Amino acid sequence: MSKSLMPWLEPLVVQIATPYATGTGFVLSASGLIVTNEHVVRDNARVVIEGLAFERQQTDVIYLDEKLDLAFLKLPQPSRELVSLHWANEMPDAGDAVLACGHPFGYKFSITRGIISSVEYELGALSYFQHDAALNPGNSGGPLLSMDGHLLGINTFMVDGGQNIGIALPFTEIKKVSEAYTEIMPARVVRCGSCNQMLEETTPRNLYCLHCGAKVKYISDAPAYEAFGISKKIEEVLIQLGYDVAICRRGINNWEISQGSAKVNIVYHEPSGFLIADATLCYLPNENMTRIYTYLMKQNYHNKGMTFALKDNNIVISSLIYDQHMHFESCKKTINKLIRAADKYDNILIEQFGAMAIS
Repeated sequence: MSKSLMPWLEPLVVQIATPYATGTGFVLSASGLIVTNEHVVRDNARVVIEGLAFERQQTDVIYLDEKLDLAFLKLPQPSRELVSLHWANEMPDAGDAVLACGHPFGYKFSITRGIISSVEYELGALSYFQHDAALNPGNSGGPLLSMDGHLLGINTFMVDGGQNIGIALPFTEIKKVSEAYTEIMPARVVRCGSCNQMLEETTPRNLYCLHCGAKVKYISDAPAYEAFGISKKIEEVLIQLGYDVAICRRGINNWEISQGSAKVNIVYHEPSGFLIADATLCYLPNENMTRIYTYLMKQNYHNKGMTFALKDNNIVISSLIYDQHMHFESCKKTINKLIRAADKYDNILIEQFGAMAIS
């Protein structure tokens, strides 16, 4: 892979989050769209995106195609100039090297390399590319690229039980649909699963397809998400602390809070009953390790309810709450304390102890 791809490619790939899952999308600058999988944004009229060129924000779902597992999002104004992702000039051959891009497990942008195993993976009436570039949950909706950075397809799913068997919808399908949609954008559109006709949302909406009579589910029919139980209590705490929970949600029972230079991840693990809040502050320095270890152990002694720990080369701060002891005020106090501490200690460790910032 040419390193020259990285500076322009990463800003084109965004992370997508809903109350139910996380996934990946990519920008088609020339079309003014973000492309992803339908299953990534299913049952959501708005989703959260974030990337190098986009601060975390909500944007509208504007096209859904359940048959192709394809969706388009409204493209917000980027914070930097974006290049255009070009379509491949021709279909790949078996054995061609490819790149799969995305945000696996909701983590940072990553690229994996593989080869095309088959260009005729048949599923129903559709033909997909099969490749062996490593994919993980969260990669869905990410682009599959040739080695020169041209768009070959969209990574749609992995074969359960397979060893690095990824499936991608070919670029020819994406190109055909995106070109048809841009003729009627910015209307909200769904594709009828029966006759394949594009149907615009109207007011009042037609409940049935005007072309074939099949029942239609429109984008704005998606029910508003409502948290319940412990998740509802956590969201009430975050609202009290002044955070927009719609922006914070990152899948089921998972929230991410940005405060200054720190990011705090909050996860409620329902089977065990534990609420875990943690933040990766920085990387260990390359020298003077004894000094920083001593400082962290002293902070563990003095800071009740919070713990510094090492995960590989990362310095992490965390708090733990058991749901049976989760009272609103104590939960609010613990989460707020950790958020403020994360924003404080990452600076201290970097500026005073030579720890390395997380880019």
